[in-house]
Amino acid sequence: MSGEPRSVRWRRLLGLLPSAARSAGEELAACASSRRVYALSCQSLLFFRDKDEGDLATNNPLCDNPNSSWARFFKNEARCAPSPDARRSTLHAHTPPATPQELARTVGLDLERLHPGDAFFSSEPVQRALRSVLMVYALRNPALSYRQGMHEVAALLFGVLYRDACDTRSVEQLVRKAYPGVPVTRD
Repeated sequence: MSGEPRSVRWRRLLGLLPSAARSAGEELAACASSRRVYALSCQSLLFFRDKDEGDLATNNPLCDNPNSSWARFFKNEARCAPSPDARRSTLHAHTPPATPQELARTVGLDLERLHPGDAFFSSEPVQRALRSVLMVYALRNPALSYRQGMHEVAALLFGVLYRDACDTRSVEQLVRKAYPGVPVTRD
């Protein structure tokens, strides 16, 4: 573990990779599984109005089609509504956003303020990726939801993961460790 790039060590500590993979295949399978779970979470939890809505007869806010994007939207609305116990709780000084729209607005405002002037964190692909990660986390964990400052932690993790992925030496090291004996070329 000590010779691994920081991003790999962090993934192990966060439980995203096995603490001691027996083989490169096991590690790749764990990574692929995490990515599938995240992709399914994005698909089921995030509501994007810029998608083609299809047939308006079966996909509109007044239709009771359980498979429509509107049904998903209303399900998220109900999921994000604070419970009576959460309203009475005095443990949290910051009240989480009550609706997905409010959550998206709060996350968006925090991301706009993230490292002003930094071209990497201000870029649209990075903003979109961080927004998706934060929204999925908040919707999958309604008791915690989103709290101010989570975008800073997510940005730190994202930045390290990105830099390690772009660092040729780290990639070569990972490949050599995962596939001993396989020649590594720089193409």
